[in-house]
Amino acid sequence: MLSPLMFFGLLGLGVPVLIHLINRRQMPPRYLATLRFLDQEDVANSFAPRPRDVLQLLLRLLLIALFVLLMARLIVPSETTAPRALVIVLDNSMSMKREAAPEVTMFEHCQQQIAEMIDGMSEQDMFSFVLVGDRVFIDTGLTRDRQLLKDALSKAWVSDGGSRHLLPCVERGLAELQGQKVIDAAVLVFSDHQSVVYASGDRSPALRELLERGKVSLVLVGDSLPPVDNLSVERAAFHPENVFLGTSSKLTAAVRNRTSQEKTVEVKLLDGSSEGESRAVVLAAGEEVYVDLVHSFDSPVDVACSVEISSDGLDADNVNNLPMRMRKRRQILMIAPPKYQTADEMETSYEGVNLLAYAINPEEVLGLASGVHTSVKRVTPNGLERLSLSLYTTIVLYGVDQLPGEKSLSDLDSYVRGGGGLYIIPDADNSPVKFNETFSPLLGGLEIGVVKEPESALFLSKNEAAVSSPVLLPLMREEWGSPDDITVSRYFGIRSKGTASCVLRAANDDWLGAEMPLDKGRVFLQLFSCDIRDTGMPRSQAFVPMVRAVLDYVAGARDSLRPDIMRAGDTWYTDFLQFRGLGGDISVDGPGKHMFPMTPDGTGVKIHDIFIAGNYSVTHPAKRTGRRRWLAVNPVKGESELNEISEEELSTKLGAGNVSRMAYEEVVNRFSKTREILPWMLMVVFVALIVESVAGAWQSRKRETAT
Repeated sequence: MLSPLMFFGLLGLGVPVLIHLINRRQMPPRYLATLRFLDQEDVANSFAPRPRDVLQLLLRLLLIALFVLLMARLIVPSETTAPRALVIVLDNSMSMKREAAPEVTMFEHCQQQIAEMIDGMSEQDMFSFVLVGDRVFIDTGLTRDRQLLKDALSKAWVSDGGSRHLLPCVERGLAELQGQKVIDAAVLVFSDHQSVVYASGDRSPALRELLERGKVSLVLVGDSLPPVDNLSVERAAFHPENVFLGTSSKLTAAVRNRTSQEKTVEVKLLDGSSEGESRAVVLAAGEEVYVDLVHSFDSPVDVACSVEISSDGLDADNVNNLPMRMRKRRQILMIAPPKYQTADEMETSYEGVNLLAYAINPEEVLGLASGVHTSVKRVTPNGLERLSLSLYTTIVLYGVDQLPGEKSLSDLDSYVRGGGGLYIIPDADNSPVKFNETFSPLLGGLEIGVVKEPESALFLSKNEAAVSSPVLLPLMREEWGSPDDITVSRYFGIRSKGTASCVLRAANDDWLGAEMPLDKGRVFLQLFSCDIRDTGMPRSQAFVPMVRAVLDYVAGARDSLRPDIMRAGDTWYTDFLQFRGLGGDISVDGPGKHMFPMTPDGTGVKIHDIFIAGNYSVTHPAKRTGRRRWLAVNPVKGESELNEISEEELSTKLGAGNVSRMAYEEVVNRFSKTREILPWMLMVVFVALIVESVAGAWQSRKRETAT
C-alpha cells in the first residue's frame, strides 16, 4: 500500500454503530386535563439496547472500510514494474573524465546507462534528468516525455569544473518527490562519488532530515572503480611574467604524483602550436616536484602557452594554461650633464653613466639582435624642454643637480604624477644644496646631506626588517648573486627622510636607496653613483638585475601587464584599455564561445561561467585589429584526488536512512513489480454506494408502511 497511515480511518467505523444505537422513539400524544396548560417540549431520546436496521448498519460499515482501503491505495504483485518517479542526477565535474573502460570515460559510461533507463520507461513512469556540476546546467523536470529526456541527455557534456551544486540538487530532488504518490520514488546519482562531492553533506540538516524521515530513497549508482595512474600539473607560472621580444622567461610548474608508485613523466612546454623545452622527471609516490623550463619568445605579440605532462588515467589535469603578455618596446630617457660627453672612449666606457646604460640594455651594447626591446636616448639637461616626456617609460637623471628652468621641473612633476617613473642617481660632484632645492617637489620632504667616505668600504645590509619597500629584497636574499660582492665606498647621507621609504641600507644602517610615491607614479633615489670608484656594484653579478628591477618598479602600471588566468567556474575581473569607449560586448573564443558586456566605464569586463579549460582569445567585434589578449582557463583544484567515498564516510556525511550505493544492474532490479488496484477499488466502492442507497430506501419505505 502507498498510504498506510490511511488505516487510521478505520476508527471511523464506530460512528455508524453509535448512530444506530441511539433510538429516537416518537411517543404517542395523550391529552390529560391536568397537563393541558403545561409547556410542551420534545420527548428525550432513549438508548436502544440493540442497534436498529442491522442490514443498513453493516452496509455503511462496509462502505467506510472500502473508502479507507481506497485512500490507502492497495497494491498487488504484478509481472511489470510499478510506476516510478525518478530524479536522475548526472555529475559533470572534471573527475568524470577518468577512464571507466578502454577509451570510454566515466561520463560516457553513465550516459549509456541513463539512456537504457529512459528506453525502459513505461507510460506511467515520470523521470527528471538533471546535469549538475558547479551549477545546474540541464533540468527537464518530472516528465513522461521520453523524447524530451533523450534530447536533454544527448546535450549533456562534461566540464573542467567541480561539483559544488550536486548535493543541493539532490536535496531539491528529494523534496520534489515527497509529494508524488507512486510506488517507487528515488533520486539516482550517476557519478564517480568522490569524497569531495559529499564533503558538505554533514553541514546540511535539511538534507539529512529528508533522508532519515522521508520516504524517498537516495541511490548512488556505480561500482567501485579500480585505481588509475594519475599525475597532475598543480600550477605553473612564468618568472618574469612579462618579457620583451627576443628575451626568455623561466616557467616553473608543480607536478604531483597521485599514485602509490614511483612514476616517470615527461614535462613539456608549448608556445602556441610549437613545442618548447621538455624534461623527463622521476617522482616518488605522492611526491610533488617543481620543474623549470626556460623558453625564449621571438614574437612581439602575446602568445598562449601551456605546460603538459604525458597521458595517464585522467588527462584533464595534465595541462596548465598560461599566457605570456609581451612587453611593448621600452624607451628610456637618460639625462646626464655635458661632462660625460667626452671623446675618450676608454675613459667613458668605465664611467657610471655608461655602465648604467649597459645595465639597462646589455644586448644593445653587445650588438645582439634581442636588444631591440629597449632604447636609451641620452640628452643633457638643456635638451629636456624640447622633448615630449609622455613617450618614455622611465626617465633617468644621472649626476644632475640643476634643471634649466621651472618648466622642466613642472614637466617632470606632471610626468611622474601621471604614472611615469623617475630614477635619480646623484654623483660625487653634485651639490647637496642645489640638489635639494631643485628636486624638493619630487622627493616628498627627503633631503640629502654631504658625501660620506668611510675609512673602509661598506657591505650591504641583509636585514630585511630594516627596509620598508620590497623592490630590492631579491638582492638582499642573494637571488641575483651574492651581496657580499658589493661594497660602497662613497655615498650621500640623509639629512631629512620626509615621507620616503628605505629600500637599501649599508652595513652601518645608513640609507643607500629610497623611494617616494607621487600620485600615480614613483620616484626612486639611489644615494651612490654607478662609478666603479664609488661602489663595487657594476662589477657584481647583481648589477644588471638590480637596475632592471628598479626600472620595472618605477614604471609601475605603465609597464606592468598582469596575465589573465582563472579556474573553471570562477569569476575574473580584468581591464581592456585597448577597447576603451567601444562599449557593447567582448568576445571570448576558445574551446567555447562566450560574450560578456563591458563595464559602464567602458574599460573592464566581468568574465564568468566558463567551465571548459583552455586558452581563449579575447577580441571586440568593433576592433578586430590591435593587441591580442589571451585568457587562460585551468581545471579546478581538488578534482584530481580520485578518492571514492567509503561506507563509513557516507554514513557520517549523509546518515544511514534511505541512502544506498549499488551497481547499475542492481538499481534496475530494485524497483517493485507490483500494480495498484485503484480502478477495481473504485468499482467496488461505486457498487457499495448503490447497494447502501437501495437498502436505505427500502428500510425507510418499510418504516413508513409500519407507521
